[in-house]
Amino acid sequence: MKKIFTLFTMFLTATFASAQCHYVVDMQDSYGDGWNGASIDVSVNGSTVANMTCSGSGSIDSIATLNGDVVEFSFNSGSWDSEITFQITDPSGAALGSYGPNPAVGVFLTNTSNATCVPTTVNVTFQVDMGLVTSAFTTPEVNGTWNSWCGNCNPMTDADGDGVWEATIPLLSGNYEYKYSADAWTIQEMNDPTASCTNGDPVYTNRVLSVGTSDMTISTVCWGSCTPCFYSPQPPAGLTCSAGTPGLGFSDDIVPANGWSGDLGGSGYWNVGSGGTPSGSTGPTGAHSGPDYLFFESSTGGLDTATAVTPMIDLTAATADAELTFWMHAYGAAIGTLDVGVSTSATGPFTSVFNSTGAVQTPSDPWAQIGVNIATYAGQQIYVGFTYIRDVTGAISYQGDLAIDLVEVNACFNCLAPSGLTASNVTGSSADVSWTAGGTETEWFLIVNGAGTTQTSTTASLTGLMSNTAYTAQVHAVCAPGDTSAASPAITFNTLCNAALAPTNETFDAGFSNCWSQETTDSLDWLVGSGGTPSGGTGPSDDFTGITTGTSGNYMYIETSVPVAHGDVATMYSEVIDISGLTNPELRFLNHMYGSAMGTMDVDLWDASTGTVVGNVFTHTGD
Repeated sequence: MKKIFTLFTMFLTATFASAQCHYVVDMQDSYGDGWNGASIDVSVNGSTVANMTCSGSGSIDSIATLNGDVVEFSFNSGSWDSEITFQITDPSGAALGSYGPNPAVGVFLTNTSNATCVPTTVNVTFQVDMGLVTSAFTTPEVNGTWNSWCGNCNPMTDADGDGVWEATIPLLSGNYEYKYSADAWTIQEMNDPTASCTNGDPVYTNRVLSVGTSDMTISTVCWGSCTPCFYSPQPPAGLTCSAGTPGLGFSDDIVPANGWSGDLGGSGYWNVGSGGTPSGSTGPTGAHSGPDYLFFESSTGGLDTATAVTPMIDLTAATADAELTFWMHAYGAAIGTLDVGVSTSATGPFTSVFNSTGAVQTPSDPWAQIGVNIATYAGQQIYVGFTYIRDVTGAISYQGDLAIDLVEVNACFNCLAPSGLTASNVTGSSADVSWTAGGTETEWFLIVNGAGTTQTSTTASLTGLMSNTAYTAQVHAVCAPGDTSAASPAITFNTLCNAALAPTNETFDAGFSNCWSQETTDSLDWLVGSGGTPSGGTGPSDDFTGITTGTSGNYMYIETSVPVAHGDVATMYSEVIDISGLTNPELRFLNHMYGSAMGTMDVDLWDASTGTVVGNVFTHTGD
């Protein structure tokens, strides 16, 4: 039996398109040998931050900016300036100019950034307890020197008459100390090795300073040398079990197949994400745990209020206390409101148990774990609804991507659920599953894709499975007749693909097949597309059937916008194909290569039985 698979590789010679918060410089050389010593200096607010040049026939570079930054571009001459052209795009995507051949030497463009990303701030409350201060610290100093330092911001007042004068202003978060000293307010970097950030605990909240003759108390969200600084609006408090033992009653690491429902998919809805979210200056950089998380895409369109609902959470065996925990990431200038509610119905209504409005994290901060006591729901089957209310008051509403991950419920149980459920030795038709007992039980009830079987060992062999099929498994402990535990956290595994029997084809209309794969050591992945690609001046207008019959389907493509760079490689592999029944086998595929920065595409044939390359069967460079 002859089995082969094909390897589609794209080598990128240049990239294009604009990225939010970046000035993008698209550079070309008509001869194709680079700029021969020429370059562009970029300065931000008077300081040179980058020197850009072109290699080969084309290169792209970019520089990140913030609102109000003054950005200056200066051209340095080389040996063959007549071959040089370039274009500059600002952070909003507007073209600032096209230059060359023979660009003018010296400063040729000065621009003030209108970028939508801004420094993240925290509200810092300054408090002066007049009962602690010396006579040298007077009310005029509070109002006079304070207002002079902070630029006539909110004056310190004693509005509630408690003898504490205070004012709140936004300041950059991080390693800074804010204090009054020698009749002047100062901000200085702080390096205190004794400071530490613990989950949910601000650092040095309400710390009393003694500086010279001035005593005062400062409250701030996070103050010290911890990196990164963050806090939880409401960290978990743990359980108090008057009966039973604390145990995990529910855990979902954002697996939609487990039964999530509600407003899912697209802008203005909850979406499953990995890595960063599609919008700039908002969202996490990756999941808290596992590959995926759930986030609200706040870009234009969809719903202003959307709810994602968990699978059913079975607390019927819970005896006393119960606590809901989840991880939240709320970074962006337009973070709206997250309202978390509980209901005994997947469609609600939901009773609110937690509410948070506005940003919690800065870009580098880790996720914050939230804890909510739900003891009143012990003994019931419940659903948790995560409702996001979009902030529609600002012009940068796309910077409101709030995310959640790893939703769990811990409760008090007499019979603890098993843990550590895993799948191993997975083939196209079989798999082994195993788990760890929650207690001293000797019987379990295993459920796989809805079908349950009684087990007397912590390992079970599954046979007769379908190839290329997703299976979900959970297991319950049976501690005694009528005393069954909650289900263990669910796992999902996919059986392997059997070889496809030729003749066969793949249209990608059903998405990227589980039997195809992406190379894990290359620079980027191939993507599923439909209609046109996101970037202008390149890509097809539709897939093959859409162009020829008007009925659109999907195709695979390479997105080469920033930060993709010259020399990056993307490789995908076809399924294994059995060609033993063919007398004259032939590979056919449709391709579309259009764009001024087009790279090289190679198609290689591999022998699946040996893992060796049979040979290159196609290569093409450029348009």
